[in-house]
Amino acid sequence: EGGSASRVLQAIILLAESYLRSEQPLRAYSVLKTHMASVALWQVHSEIRFYLARAAFLLRKYDEAEEALLVRGFGRFHSSLSV
Repeated sequence: EGGSASRVLQAIILLAESYLRSEQPLRAYSVLKTHMASVALWQVHSEIRFYLARAAFLLRKYDEAEEALLVRGFGRFHSSLSV
């Protein structure tokens, strides 16, 4: 099952990266937030946080972008996300 979870994570990261490269940050943001809602905070991969920060920045959600990059404030950020 661990291999399956790893493949899902890589697929989500690839999809988000593709959306960002295609100048579709809202789609990337939505995919990443949906994934984050389904996992425990300690399981949120650093690449997920990075791409979420990038998408949030492009959407001018600067506070969310900053919080995604700051691990210490991430729990507060995660609970306040909205699409």
